[in-house]
Amino acid sequence: MLPLEILLHILSLLPLPCFASLYQVFPAAVVDEALRKALLIHQKNEGTPLIDLVSTNMYELAGPNTNEKNESWIPMYMTMIDMARRLIWLQPKPHQYFFKVEDAYVSHGKLVMRRSSSGTRDKQQQQQQRQHVLASLWDIRKQLPPARAGTFSGASEFVRHREQYQPLTILDKQQQCLFDACLTCGAGHRMDDSSSHRLTAKQLHGHDPPRPALARGYIRRAPSSFTAWSARDPCGYVLVEQVALTVPAFIELFTCTTTKKS
Repeated sequence: MLPLEILLHILSLLPLPCFASLYQVFPAAVVDEALRKALLIHQKNEGTPLIDLVSTNMYELAGPNTNEKNESWIPMYMTMIDMARRLIWLQPKPHQYFFKVEDAYVSHGKLVMRRSSSGTRDKQQQQQQRQHVLASLWDIRKQLPPARAGTFSGASEFVRHREQYQPLTILDKQQQCLFDACLTCGAGHRMDDSSSHRLTAKQLHGHDPPRPALARGYIRRAPSSFTAWSARDPCGYVLVEQVALTVPAFIELFTCTTTKKS
């Protein structure tokens, strides 16, 4: 029988889609440790995104990346592994951290998590990949006032804060994914440097579950440029801070579904 350290090393070198099968053969604690090692190796050697945070309708919630199916997404990179709680934390890069919330009143789209496709999402990949639904896009959109309203008093659930931002945390129905973000308004409600909110490590303490530190110098603030993707101002922004997936939910995203040939 192989020593545990050698077994862990061998298992940690396997591709992530193999781990669903490993949990059926080995004790969960052993596979958890092998997964932790595998993710650390990925983080050190590759540095590529593991998960994409996807809006299924870019005309409702628009991110920096799009495809022919009108989807839009933000790549998410691993930042912390909390095996005591079996949570994997991921954050976006500083230059790709926000969605634009378009001024749409009827929304049928979803905010979902998918295995990262490394910058491309063709139809065949989408058919073979699983996804984890976080929320409907309307659940996010209704938190912001309509763009035509001159104040925060529009038909909205947005609570007026002095800093003109509103923290948002979403826990999915299965309680397998946690989403931390911040809402800010768009045209007519821009936040300048004086009203931006710098999030400190102290403010993250006491959250349950405990959050990892955000990127150094992270500021809750609307993007300084409104012309990166479109000349039209949105009604607001979702500033993505971080997401957490349980280990079972994370592994499920890397388990490809089989497609029937016609």
